[in-house]
Amino acid sequence: MQDEADVGSARFVMSLRATGEGHFSSAVFRRGVIDHDNRIRIEPVSHQSRRLQVVENREFEKPTFQTRLIEIGAIGTFADEVLHHLGNAFNFVELKLAIDAV
Repeated sequence: MQDEADVGSARFVMSLRATGEGHFSSAVFRRGVIDHDNRIRIEPVSHQSRRLQVVENREFEKPTFQTRLIEIGAIGTFADEVLHHLGNAFNFVELKLAIDAV
């Protein structure tokens, strides 16, 4: 990736937290270049990008969900409280309600 950059410039990939309607958040990625004068240029969004589709009736198993939270470092007091409000199996709507309750 750096071989495509001009001398004194560096290409980068940046991740951002994006929030859309309904307050669903997701990670988005943008590419850019920092040139030799420290100017930042963000490249246009790729035509290959796609919007996140939320499947609200998706079922989750609490043990698997908790394991994934641990793997990504997202477990803690808040997550524990949310999980406490959920059964052994839950769907996206129930998860959202539990988050709102906590």
